Amino acid sequence: CYVTGYILGRDHVGGLVGGDNNGTTINNCYVDAIIVGSTQVGGLVGVSSGDLTISNSYFAGEVRLGGTHAFAGGMIGLIDAKGDLKISNTVSIGDVLGKGNNGAFIGGQNVADATVSVFANNLNNYEANI
Repeated sequence: CYVTGYILGRDHVGGLVGGDNNGTTINNCYVDAIIVGSTQVGGLVGVSSGDLTISNSYFAGEVRLGGTHAFAGGMIGLIDAKGDLKISNTVSIGDVLGKGNNGAFIGGQNVADATVSVFANNLNNYEANI
């Protein structure tokens, strides 16, 4: 799957998924889009709400965050519920811009008991604006 273009939303905005409900798998996907939102914005997923697997996927666009108490990430904007995340063989080379909590892969985590059990073979552009 792939997405290009311009995506505009308010909350839970992602290049592929705004918010996952648990058990979502993203594999072999590519996003090269400008993604704009006020809160919880991600290059692939705006908000993770449970088990999520992302593999063999690529983000090369731009995430723009409008809110100040918000989260933005190249892969996931916010981890917002208990679950197990597995992120492997991904590339995040896009810019993540905004005044909130920003990260090349994950913008932030809102719950203490969510885990990232796999984070392997991932690359990011250290020269990107984060």
